[in-house]
Amino acid sequence: MAQSTAADTLDVNPDWATMLAQINPTLDLQNPQLQCQLLFSLLVFLGTSIREFLLFLFESTVPAVRHRAGIFMGNHPHNGFGPTHIYRAWHDRFPKSVPHLHSTLVKPCMDEIALQESDKVISDPRLKVRLKDCTLDHIRSVLNPGIYREDAPYTWDFLSVFTTSPNEYRKKRARKGEKGKLAVPVEADEWEEAASGPSGEKPDFAGDTGGFWRNMGFARNATFSHGFYTKHWYQPLSHDPRPLP
Repeated sequence: MAQSTAADTLDVNPDWATMLAQINPTLDLQNPQLQCQLLFSLLVFLGTSIREFLLFLFESTVPAVRHRAGIFMGNHPHNGFGPTHIYRAWHDRFPKSVPHLHSTLVKPCMDEIALQESDKVISDPRLKVRLKDCTLDHIRSVLNPGIYREDAPYTWDFLSVFTTSPNEYRKKRARKGEKGKLAVPVEADEWEEAASGPSGEKPDFAGDTGGFWRNMGFARNATFSHGFYTKHWYQPLSHDPRPLP
């Protein structure tokens, strides 16, 4: 990859205004589309790949280049976070590359965040369990989902999507309900719609959650606490050949 030989200057910096005026004085150099087309045509002429150019932009030590790259990497009030737009374009316009985006970009970041958040959770003094503190109130405080959401917001959101997203059956019922054509019959063994208790009344949960099968947040909370406490308490035996999880 061709890079500047000097640490703080560009080796090539021609007078583009004069050069372009000589080529075509009527060029509208304020037109963003035209600007991009000019840049791309120069890349094609020089035989520079997009990979080489992007690596130069984000790995260069030239202050002028680093400054521009830093602006792009900033989170701006009006334009948002620049890399988000680029990633979304890759994801939406190149569907065959999506598996590679997920495996090479998303997955490593997921692992990094999960490790950071799990370390934070297991080191939180509010979640320590000692025999002398093993009271009902303490257990309730330890199982308080607000602590997990505070210490591990990414993991919390991921598990929320995983456990609360409607399955195909629920989506089908929702579509039929919106159309309002036919009332969907309730199967006899449909737990999530079955009456709770002999009186047929629903349990009195805060927010009318309707019980475990209609409040998948319960599944998320149980999965969350079980996973972190497994990591916290698991100790392999001396003869156990299994590696740490």
